[in-house]
Parts: sequence; structure tokens; C-alpha cells
Amino acid sequence: MSQATDAVEDEAARLRRAIRDALGTFLTGVTVVTTSDAEGQFRGITANSFTSVSLDPPLVLVCVDQRAASYDVFTTAAGYAVNILGQDHQHLAERFATKRPDKFDDVDTITTELGNPVLHDAIAWLDCRTTDVHTIGDHAVLVGHVQDFGGEGGQPLGFHQGRFVSFNPIASTTASAGEAEVTFVIEDPAGNVALRKRDDGAFSLPSARLALVNLHDSGLEAAARRCTGAAVTVDLLYSFYTDESTGRLTVTYRGRVVDGGSVPADGCTFLALEDSLWPRVGDSVELAVLQRYRVERDAQRFGIYSGTAERGSVATIHDVRPDEPVPHPDDLNEETP
Repeated sequence: MSQATDAVEDEAARLRRAIRDALGTFLTGVTVVTTSDAEGQFRGITANSFTSVSLDPPLVLVCVDQRAASYDVFTTAAGYAVNILGQDHQHLAERFATKRPDKFDDVDTITTELGNPVLHDAIAWLDCRTTDVHTIGDHAVLVGHVQDFGGEGGQPLGFHQGRFVSFNPIASTTASAGEAEVTFVIEDPAGNVALRKRDDGAFSLPSARLALVNLHDSGLEAAARRCTGAAVTVDLLYSFYTDESTGRLTVTYRGRVVDGGSVPADGCTFLALEDSLWPRVGDSVELAVLQRYRVERDAQRFGIYSGTAERGSVATIHDVRPDEPVPHPDDLNEETP
């Protein structure tokens, strides 16, 4: 009987590990969810079990593990704030995933009208009033009505197969020596995209040759401004691919003009992504980038292409819009190893 019981338990454990491994293949972002307890003490957990539920009314949900030390606080609190972490915030994700009592020490915060702490460094945040609490399996599902939100945006922190990852993988995984060809898909407030006119009359994406160590927000934004003459914020990595014949690496980033009064640089113009533009784009790979961008922009759901100039795959990352939070599956739990 004991051997049979052990065999059943071993099989159950194997299945749990297999399911967790399968869930871990889904790339997510990372958040710190915060609230205040009855004494006004700040509490926070690291989670990627966060998703949008509705835009009208604006509802989101987060899942809290029953093993979390702050489980009772979150399930009884009037609300919570969701802090979306940037690629430089792994230390915050690791800190709030522990049971340490000093999680908020030396962390700059502001307190919302609902009394929830918001991390100053978060690239985006949402302040929520809890409307429903549901116990499902070994988690509590907290549905929140978004009361306020903010943030400056930036490159997000990711979580994949049990590890934190950067959405700027070229800079983080490639030797610092060397360069990459960087192109930009930069959109102005009217929805037009920056293009440069070549000597042969065809259009191409603005581009720059950058050292890999400069593939960060400030380096990319400076390069984009030199290319276009406009002040630009770089939102996300859009594609990276190699040329099979030359081995040349090309990295494409999405950006937005933030200074409507900027005058485009000489040779740069902003054009609408219309069918009539396609024959005027001089490079077939850049044409494919622009056509994919128009489809994804219209759907407000962007992805990252990786592979070669001839073939590859697109991993959908998140919705890029100010009024819809990033969806996350339940995989990263607070206060667990």
C-alpha cells in the first residue's frame, strides 16, 4: 500500500512540474502589487498573474498565492496598486518576492488617494479599488476597478521559464564589443511613420550603426533623434534578425515622437502607412516590418520578431495602449523560492 501511495504521489508531483514547465514557456511581464494593512503599513508582492478584464468599466485582476504571508491583507484590503516593472528593476522583483520585513526600505514611493503605495520607478501603475474576491484553487483572484493610473513607459522586465529576462535581449546577452545596425519605426501623433528618402528615390527606415553597449533607452533615443530630428521615446524592441549571407545583425525598435514641434531632419519625412506606400519602400525586409507594424498597430497588439531576414517567428508580448494593462498568466508567485 505504501509503495502504491508513493507511486501516486510521485506521479502527481511529476504532473505538477510538467504543467509548471509548460506554463513557464509563456513570456510575461513582471509587476509588484502593493496595498496597506489595517495599521497603515505598506505590503507588497511580486506577481505576473495580472491581466486586463474589461475596459468599460476598467477592470483588472491579480492572483495572490494562499502561501503568501500577506495573503490575508490583500484579500481583505479595500484596494491595491499594480506597479509594472522596467527592465532595470529585477532587484525590485527579487526584493518583493521574499518574506523580508523591510521590502519598502530605501524604495521611493508615493501614496495614492486609495492609500496604496506606488513605486516611483515603475514604468506604469494602476490604482485599483477591489470589487470582488474569489478563491480559486490555491489562489485568491482579486478583481479591481481602476481609479487612477500613470507612468512614463519604458522597456519592461520579463519572466520566462523561471527566470527574469530583458526585452532588450541583444544588449543583455551579446558581448559588449561589436555593433548592430539599428532601425526605427517611429510614429508621430498623427499616426504617420518616419522614413528617409534614398538617393534612388525609394524610402527606408531611419537607421544608425550603434555599439551594443548603447542599446539602452538614452542611447537609442539619442540615435533616433539624430535620424529624424524629432524628440523620440523608444517604447519597445520590435524585431531582431540576421542576414543569412552576411551575418549582419539588424535590430528594430518602436518609438513615438514626443515633441510635436520638432522639425524632421533633412531627408526624413513622416508618411501614412497606406497601401500606396508599399511599392515605394526600397527594402523587402523593411517593407515586411512596416506591413506587420500597421496590422499590429490597428489591433493594438504588438510582438517581437526574431530570426533571419528570410524566416523567423513573432512572439506577442503585450497590448501597447495607455488605458489597457499588460496581461499576465499566473506563474510567478510572491514569497516562494
